[in-house]
Amino acid sequence: MGLSQWVGVAVIIQAAATIVLVVVTAVYVKHTGKISEASQEAANENRRSSQAQLVLQLLQEYASPEMQKAIRIVRNWQGPSPHNAADAARRTIVHHFHGIARLAMAGLLDAALVRVVAKEDEVAFLCERIEPMERALNAEYDRATFDYLSDLYGGRAQLKGLVPPSEWEI
Repeated sequence: MGLSQWVGVAVIIQAAATIVLVVVTAVYVKHTGKISEASQEAANENRRSSQAQLVLQLLQEYASPEMQKAIRIVRNWQGPSPHNAADAARRTIVHHFHGIARLAMAGLLDAALVRVVAKEDEVAFLCERIEPMERALNAEYDRATFDYLSDLYGGRAQLKGLVPPSEWEI
């Protein structure tokens, strides 16, 4: 992993930690009632700000030259199982979306914002191209990311992707 990826990971971790702090504070306040409306609004604004930073970082990561190269490699991949370059590209893409899904499932990224950083066509690409590669490498792959993200758009069968869902290799 390059330096820019480590910096990106650090920013995501920092933003996630801030969101966790805000959530913990909100839960504490809700149970103890020890906060004013102004403090609650400040906490909500801090959560929105943290999520905005996280969304910006995720959008920049997806737009990076490395990610665009990985997407091109995977789009051109054909065969029963990925070769070295396709596997590295698969890993780049799937780790990006695993991070988004994990943040969302942990309550650190609102579903509306998940749709901003994982648009329907991107999720269709993930399910259409990346998921078959995952399955080829490991029949017991973790389906949680694919299920969570596709469910945001009504499930795999409803995704509007590059290839009709009836033709997917799932």
